[in-house]
Amino acid sequence: MIYYTIYTSIPTGDSSKEVIDQITDESIAWNSKHGITGILLCLEKRYFQFLEGEEKDVTEVFEMIRKDPRHTDISIRIKGFAKDRVFSEW
Repeated sequence: MIYYTIYTSIPTGDSSKEVIDQITDESIAWNSKHGITGILLCLEKRYFQFLEGEEKDVTEVFEMIRKDPRHTDISIRIKGFAKDRVFSEW
């Protein structure tokens, strides 16, 4: 079973392409080492992220995200288990 967490948050500052690229680069480096896949969207001053992988790894990365000063008002929308990954190539 694959564990997933979907959350939203609000950027605390600039959400320019450069900031999103920095977040993406950091995420790829960490997530690829821990088997986490998903997607990050930034729309109208709000982040939406879907994370999936082993429960301990998704929980660990989510705790890192909660402490990241680049966003606030983090709200888990749904979490649980699924049979397969949604974003297996991401």
